[in-house]
Parts: sequence; structure tokens; C-alpha cells
Amino acid sequence: MFELLPVGTLSATPSGGSNVSADTVFAVAVAPFIDGPLSPYVALGFSPQMVFRVKGDGSSNESAKELDLRARLTGRVPLSPRVRVFGRFSPAFSIVFLPSPPATSSNQPSDPKGFLMDFSVGTEVAVLPNLFVVTDLGYQAGFLSSLDGDLHTSYLHLGAGFAIGL
Repeated sequence: MFELLPVGTLSATPSGGSNVSADTVFAVAVAPFIDGPLSPYVALGFSPQMVFRVKGDGSSNESAKELDLRARLTGRVPLSPRVRVFGRFSPAFSIVFLPSPPATSSNQPSDPKGFLMDFSVGTEVAVLPNLFVVTDLGYQAGFLSSLDGDLHTSYLHLGAGFAIGL
């Protein structure tokens, strides 16, 4: 899957400080996935996702990267022999890799880590017997912390990709 994350929010609470919140810049992500069917309508899977351009809108700093190690629970319903709709819940362990500080600074902040939840709905359209075009619309919220404080992320995402049935 290739994901577009056009809108979102970053909210940081430094240790001993007050909450700072900002809208995010337009981010993108890549998320390969593998699913195993539990029944014709339910699948369990894994989908690591790497999000690029994690930073607040208007920030001149280098952007961070986010790695989400997501499990996937997907429910599917056929609309026709070639089209299925799905709903998905993806809990994850998430890490935000902060950029290195400038050479003039000796203070390297620790990378926030924590729990993330993702909810998506979408379609799978068969273009060949075992080849599907997949589209999704979803929302994810992350609850991370580090030695330097807490970080909450949220993104709306739109995705498209291909799936191969084995």
C-alpha cells in the first residue's frame, strides 16, 4: 500500500512543560502487508508501515520518520463476485525516529515509542483471478512517550495498492 496522510496533528508535552500542538505537513507512507484468512470473511495479518515527513506545519526543522509495527484484523463482505468491502482494526507498536540535532547541539532527544491504533475501511476489486486493487480510507492515533515527554500523533490517511491472493 502507498498511503497519503494529508492532514494530521502532532501534540507534544515535554517533561515538566505545557502541551504544544501543531497541524502536520502532508506526509506519505509505505505499508506492505500479509494476511492469513481465518474464514472467508475474517483475516488476521501484519503490516509494518513507514511514515515519512513527520513534522509540524510551518516547521523549518528536518522531519522525523515513524515506524508502525501493525497487526491487522480485517472483516470483509463481498458486494459482487469481483468486489469486496472491508473494515480493519490495526493495533501497533510505534516508534518515531527523531532527526539528529545540529552539530552545535550536544543534546540528542530520545525517540518516542508507544501504542498506535488504526481504523480503516475500503474496497478490494479483482482485476485478475488472484490480483486485487485495494483502496482504503482511515484514521490512526498514536500515544507515544520518551524520557523527554509525551507525543500524540493523529493522521487521516488514503491508500491504494495491489494484493495478490495465493
